[in-house]
Amino acid sequence: RIQFVPPAMLRAQMESLADDYPPRCIKTGMLGRAAAVREVAEFLKKSKAFVVCDPVMVSSSGGVLLDEAGRRALKKNLFPRVDLLTPNIPEAEFLMGHAVSDFSGAAAEIMAMGVKSVLIKGGHASGAECRDYWTDGKDSLWLSAPRIADKEFRGTGCVLSSAIAAGIAQGRPVKEAVAEAKKYVTEAMRRSTVCAQGKWILAHHLGSSRMPDSSRES
Repeated sequence: RIQFVPPAMLRAQMESLADDYPPRCIKTGMLGRAAAVREVAEFLKKSKAFVVCDPVMVSSSGGVLLDEAGRRALKKNLFPRVDLLTPNIPEAEFLMGHAVSDFSGAAAEIMAMGVKSVLIKGGHASGAECRDYWTDGKDSLWLSAPRIADKEFRGTGCVLSSAIAAGIAQGRPVKEAVAEAKKYVTEAMRRSTVCAQGKWILAHHLGSSRMPDSSRES
């Protein structure tokens, strides 16, 4: 079930956060409607925080989580404030209006919408390796990890963008934060446990940030 937060409540929450403990990094997730997108974009005009945007538009089961007006507001109002966008393949295709033929071309097309950098996640692709592509238009990075094909997960994209935001808040450069987040999520997937519905739940009790055997850059 989804219940949208009224824009006035969303504004009050953000203002309270900014007054009490101004963040170094802000990560946006599912906003649901255009009014919420515009409210967040207005708040970000006054913030100096690094902005990670997870453009939650399509659920894993294919359900639409952001309506057409919301997608327009995302591009027009929010993207000019975004330092890093983290779409999966279906979300990238929603944004572009056509299929992803190659990651670098798709990333360039999405960056032209106003964001400063983009990480396209390859979880919906095929192959033995799960490959993600990051670029800021000047530098680029491929991140690869063995695909875990025998488990069905929920929330991996949300965790990845949150882990990136945490790394940036700790002062890491974007490339380093992206690479460490990829390692973190891969290890959390590897150690996951199954719940009653048959979905696999990520294990966050990792105990160490060093996970060199589960993920690698290429």
